[in-house]
Amino acid sequence: MVFKFFYLRLTSFLILNLLSLFISNKIHAQSELNFEKVVNITRVNTGCYYGVTPVYDTVPTGKIWKLEAIIASCPGPRRPLVTLNGTLTSLNFNNTGTYMGTYLGNPIWLKENTVIGSTSDNPGGGSGCFDCTYFYSILEFSQNP
Repeated sequence: MVFKFFYLRLTSFLILNLLSLFISNKIHAQSELNFEKVVNITRVNTGCYYGVTPVYDTVPTGKIWKLEAIIASCPGPRRPLVTLNGTLTSLNFNNTGTYMGTYLGNPIWLKENTVIGSTSDNPGGGSGCFDCTYFYSILEFSQNP
């Protein structure tokens, strides 16, 4: 009986300490970011039947971006695509019309010097050139030293 009582007290003590440690770390982690400004970026990427020229934006040194939303529009049959540091993302654009999409999913946190590329696929065929337009809604933070 004494052992069971001691075991319950020890377990409760450990759980409370772990919980308080988690809460204090969570609060501390959030206090290291300072909101700076809202950044709205509009980019136009031009492509032709023989290839697409991506447009790039880089998170400034000492800053952190929280990418809230993307709205993109490309003439058919091309689809808007986004890369992060040269790697194609798997962002699911909700089609809101012909070859137009929005990404309003979970925010994406981007550390300093991350490169966002605005591009599109080129399924081939056709001729002439086209423009894809991208609008990024971003919150910019600075990090305390």
